[in-house]
Amino acid sequence: MKISGIISILLLISLLLTAVSCGGNTGGAADTGTAAISEDTAAAETEDPLNDNLPDKDYAGFEYRILGADVDIPMLLSEEITGSLVNDSVFEANAAVEDRFNVELVQVKLPNWSDSGTIKSNILSGSDAFDLGVCHDCTSGNLSLEGLFVDLYKLPYLDFDKPWWPRFTVEGLTLNNRMYVFSNYIGYNGLRGTKNMYVNLDQLKNYDLESPYELVRSGDWLLEKVISMTSGIYSDLDGDQTRTRDDFYGFAFTGLFYGWLENFGIEAYAHKPDDKEVHLNINNQRTADLIEIIRDWLQGGREGVYYKKSHTGLYNPDAYSVMFADGKCLFTYGSLYVLIANLENSDVTYGILPMPKYDENQDDYFGVCYDSPMWVPVSLTDSERTGIILEAMSAEGYKRIVPAYKDITLKDRYATDLDSAEMLDIIFKNRVLSFSYIYGKGTGFQGILNDVVPSDTYEFASYYASKEPQELDRIREINEFFSSAE
Repeated sequence: MKISGIISILLLISLLLTAVSCGGNTGGAADTGTAAISEDTAAAETEDPLNDNLPDKDYAGFEYRILGADVDIPMLLSEEITGSLVNDSVFEANAAVEDRFNVELVQVKLPNWSDSGTIKSNILSGSDAFDLGVCHDCTSGNLSLEGLFVDLYKLPYLDFDKPWWPRFTVEGLTLNNRMYVFSNYIGYNGLRGTKNMYVNLDQLKNYDLESPYELVRSGDWLLEKVISMTSGIYSDLDGDQTRTRDDFYGFAFTGLFYGWLENFGIEAYAHKPDDKEVHLNINNQRTADLIEIIRDWLQGGREGVYYKKSHTGLYNPDAYSVMFADGKCLFTYGSLYVLIANLENSDVTYGILPMPKYDENQDDYFGVCYDSPMWVPVSLTDSERTGIILEAMSAEGYKRIVPAYKDITLKDRYATDLDSAEMLDIIFKNRVLSFSYIYGKGTGFQGILNDVVPSDTYEFASYYASKEPQELDRIREINEFFSSAE
């Protein structure tokens, strides 16, 4: 079967699962007491949700240029079919846009992904050197505050109601009805950087535990449930009476706490999409309680937990991802990229789950992710063309790249492992990119869990007091820009 046929089948399955997981919202018309259905309602019910509604255009071979470093561009552009499912899905998404609009998608090389100097000089010179850009998340946030990027809401043909624009990512990066950087499905970096939990399904059966999938569906997949399920599970596999990475644990984690606050619905720089300003919203009882709960869970001497503060390499034997792939823990947490790289040759039968909710008052499960955000330079010369190609690439990425990435994530089980497939749909649908991290210079309160949880003496109150002045200065800078930028 051709790769396009495989992806089409996977896409259909994905859409069906998403429809089920969303509660069967049919969008039907209200009962007006008659059998008649208005033409507008009928059209809305029959409109293809994957139709991008873009006009027919012929750009006569125009080179649509994407500025980016070699670390980012392969996830957006592919020059040839290689037989790799994800690479080939990128190639086909690119080819569909190129053929449709008679353009050529090309890279303009950025020396490295945090090279702000090259980006600034190109934009400020007015040289029209590229149409779209991608760079390190914190670099993109800092540069956007210098007025170098276009407000995406002013770019024509972008439809943020379409499924290729993740709702929570759009809402999270919008302030005062403006958005200057974005993360969607043009490529798969945001997918691979999505963080979630993993479960060893064979061991789940051995310990006769509740189905986490059913807990997710019922809304009862809560932090306290995960703690209770993992805390008592331990086996001294090597018999040395010493707790090491070679034993079996209910939960293992040796990384940094990137995204944990946002997974539990906490943004240090809090705002809603239509708010005019962000405000510092971390000095509260909810945050303090969460930190103590996590510290007690991971540092409280619970038998079933293996935790070390580290930033180990991808294949380091002490990394939680290697431990999970070696079958040494029941649950772990991490990005798809890190775990899948280790699980590729593992015999562990694994499932994927969203991070739990903080408590029953949290409405959604969130799939916090890291990404190299994209943006449009203010030096652009044709906003219509830029918007049309950007939207077309986003739509094709959603239709072709997303199902391909889901399939390789589950080692060709996406079409058969309906539980994990449903979980992936929930996670990707609720993908969040942290405004606090992107606009917080990568410092400040993003590191609070990494600093406080492993410490026996560092308390939340003193940590907050030490960081508050610089954080308030940064928030003033952000608010002034978003209120004054035109």
